[in-house]
Amino acid sequence: MIPDLFRRSLFLTALTAAGLIHASDCTDAGDCYSKGMNRCISVDDAGNKNIDIYADGVFAGAEEYLLKACELSHADACTVLGDFYGIQPGNGAQIKDFAKSIPFYLKSCSLKNEKGCEKAVALYHNAGEYCEKAEDTTDTVYVRSEHCFTDATAFLKDECSRDRISACEALGYLYADIYEPEQKEFKSATVYYQKACDLNSSSSCYELARTYELINSSNTGGDFLRLYRKACEMKNSGACYRIAELYLEGQKVEQNPVTAVTYLDKACGLNEPEACRTLSDIYKHGAKGIKKDAEMSQIYQKKAEEIENALFDECDEC
Repeated sequence: MIPDLFRRSLFLTALTAAGLIHASDCTDAGDCYSKGMNRCISVDDAGNKNIDIYADGVFAGAEEYLLKACELSHADACTVLGDFYGIQPGNGAQIKDFAKSIPFYLKSCSLKNEKGCEKAVALYHNAGEYCEKAEDTTDTVYVRSEHCFTDATAFLKDECSRDRISACEALGYLYADIYEPEQKEFKSATVYYQKACDLNSSSSCYELARTYELINSSNTGGDFLRLYRKACEMKNSGACYRIAELYLEGQKVEQNPVTAVTYLDKACGLNEPEACRTLSDIYKHGAKGIKKDAEMSQIYQKKAEEIENALFDECDEC
């Protein structure tokens, strides 16, 4: 767990980096927060008023009020500040300023704000080893750092001990990312993925199965396939697709195109475009136990295109 003194140090550093706090015309935390958010309103081309904390020009007038509100322990204000400095929509999930963002999320979380906790976890998940800026560039570039990893895992372990699934999963990801499969520390990834999987995280069951495949140790037996099936049953499209791949190619299981088609159909139904495309090819050419069917091939090809178009449109709105 990150000590409270350290959290406070991080927070005070963030306040200093953000500039002096003025906002002398607000009376308490709630008033400062309201006045800050009221200054985040922008007007679109149609004349509609919207709250937009991501517009630098708009946020500039709100920042001092939100900083004051956060200093006075208004959790939502801390979360909004973390959002502004953190991962913003439309920037490809790149972090604007980790060093400024994380202290506000940590303070929000310490104030028992669920959004603040989850966003701190998400930030550490995405950049747990990369909170330190590179010194030899004018760009905002973050580099891998041991102290970043230590801070991240300390917070995440504390949250994981409270059965926060996302924190357990983030720990699994960090250990799998920083260590090689042959290193003993890599196995920590399986411990945390397993806990999140036991808490019914389909993505953690999937990642645990992938990790077992990667380790490929003799004592894992058929665990990876069982885990893929569990994740698939929880509607994880990647797990369903991976099972299909194993049965199609006869990897670690006996080749069985009919079983593969069953899992491909599940994955396709869960909007996995490659699964739909693979089904289209199977019905186009046929396989052992599967007859050619031009109509079915076209149906799955169309489904794949519809999913890809929807994903493309969704990405445009990020």
